[in-house]
Formats: sequence, C-alpha cells, structure tokens
Amino acid sequence: MSILRRLLTSPPKPILLALTVAAGLGGLLIGGQMSVRGGDILALELVWTPERARALLDSWGPVKSSAAWDSVVLDFAFIPAYAALLMGLVLLVARGSSARLQRLGLGLALLPWVAGLFDVVENLCLLRILDVPISRLPSASLTVTAGVCATLKFALLIACTLYVLWGGAAWAVGRIRGR
Repeated sequence: MSILRRLLTSPPKPILLALTVAAGLGGLLIGGQMSVRGGDILALELVWTPERARALLDSWGPVKSSAAWDSVVLDFAFIPAYAALLMGLVLLVARGSSARLQRLGLGLALLPWVAGLFDVVENLCLLRILDVPISRLPSASLTVTAGVCATLKFALLIACTLYVLWGGAAWAVGRIRGR
C-alpha cells in the first residue's frame, strides 16, 4: 500500500480530527500574535522588485518594518499549523469522498507541506529584504524569489482550499440526498 493510500486509514479518524482541530487552534493563536499581516504582509511578499521593496519599506518606516520582521519570524511557527490544518481537512474530505474525488484528495494531501517549504524560502528572503539598510536596495534575486515562492505557496494553498470546499459540498449534498 502506498504512503498516500495509507493516509485513508492512518491516523484513525478521531486522531486526525483532533490533530486538525489542534492545528487550527494553534494557527489562530500564532496568527493572532502577528502585528503585521493581511494586505500589509501580502504587499511585502509580492513586492517583486527592489524599487517597490524600498518604496514599501520607506513608507512603513522603522517601527512597522521591525513589526514586519517579528511577524515574519513568527510565521515560521505558523507554517506547520496551517500545513497540518489544511492537510487534515483535505484528508477528512478525501476519506468521505467517492473514488475519483478521493484520489484527487490524496494527490493534494501533501501539498500544504510543499507550500510550507515555499513559505520558508519566502520568509528567509523577506528577512533579508527587511534587513537591507535604508541607503540600499534589496537585491532583485531576493525580491523575485520571494514573489515566486509566495505565488506558488498561495496557488497550492488555494488548490487545497478549493478541494476542501468542493469535496465538502459534495459530501454534504450526498448526505442530504441520503447516499
């Protein structure tokens, strides 16, 4: 039995459910500690060019740049929380789905962790960007790498989220229809 097929039964559903809920609660606790988030951190993640990075950091000033640094560092703890949460949700939906939808879920199950790896590289780039002295521009390789990693991360997370929504809706419709 392949590793992915084994995920259909292991861990047992009550443990998977408990781990998923714990990851969600952990993500909420960690996310609540981030002082720079939402559109502000997204602007930094998708800055793409050294000039845009410098303009953003100049508009933030040293206080907000320092808070962004702290938020990026805290994001390293947030990554396993969101990856475990989304993987758990994908697996819970896959376990309750028909064969084709189940196979799709198994194919997506590890993608939150791949997204997390992109997030780690992105965060390392962001920390370097935030560390560049005011008199200099960050390197283009840092800003482009951060943008590429952020884009790939979001694409993978959106794919998993859409699966959870679609598969969850299919499961609910099946329950309503009595299947």
